[in-house]
Amino acid sequence: MKFAKEMIQVGEWLEQRGHSVVLPENLDQHAEKQLSASEDLQEKIEHDLIRGYYEKIRAADAIFVVNITKNGTTHYVGGNTLMEMGFAHALHKKIYLLNPIPQMSYTDEIIAMQPKVINKNKEMPQQVVDDRSLVAAHEDMKRGFDYIGANCVFYCHDGQGNILLHKRSRNCRDEQGVWDCGAGSMEHGETFKETVRREVMEEYGVDPLRIDYACSVNVLRKHDGKKTHWIANLHAVLVDPGRVKNCEPEKIEELGWFKPEDFPDNVHSMLLAHFEKVRKLIK
Repeated sequence: MKFAKEMIQVGEWLEQRGHSVVLPENLDQHAEKQLSASEDLQEKIEHDLIRGYYEKIRAADAIFVVNITKNGTTHYVGGNTLMEMGFAHALHKKIYLLNPIPQMSYTDEIIAMQPKVINKNKEMPQQVVDDRSLVAAHEDMKRGFDYIGANCVFYCHDGQGNILLHKRSRNCRDEQGVWDCGAGSMEHGETFKETVRREVMEEYGVDPLRIDYACSVNVLRKHDGKKTHWIANLHAVLVDPGRVKNCEPEKIEELGWFKPEDFPDNVHSMLLAHFEKVRKLIK
């Protein structure tokens, strides 16, 4: 694993900025060059690492590719990485590249996955250098805290008056252990429907049958004593209940279908207020 040290450095940099980072197996050994190519191959087979990485990608929000120069190829992306990018793309996960897309035999395939290139000539730790230029992995500012965030909130229903809720796990940013509807941040250039469709697929693994917009609300709250500011765009989403599944087990403890009058007592602080604005769209 050629870029092991750089991957460790990027991981530490991201963690310092509040991100949870999952690094490849045996990265420390690779960094110290303690594993030969044949030993690396044996590890992949014995421990089924390819399927293991698929599961890790499935549970994550995004993958971050450290693509720097190797064997004369600028911003190199290897075969393993290309496969993992394909996993992420098929799972509707965000894909970030540290540096621009390389010119390789599979450049078109990388372009088709529409990764976001992070290199914007901002400073990073001195150790993480490519072609003597410094790059930044993430913006320091956080949406909802340093600037207004925009998200789409969606209440999935079966067309028979039953509402899909999920129980937030202890890994969630806030309000752990309570029941909630679906929601997700908008990405640059997305319409409301595009965001809802992507997030429903990411959380529940089902393609919406119908998406109905209700309204947009200004949400002012506090998190760990800090003021947050979001614009929540509320939707009702018709889905096939037989196809719904938990696609984010790291964030979702369980799923449940409820009539509105039977909602659990422990619900997200905004769930009931937002539901009243969406209720008219749910039959």
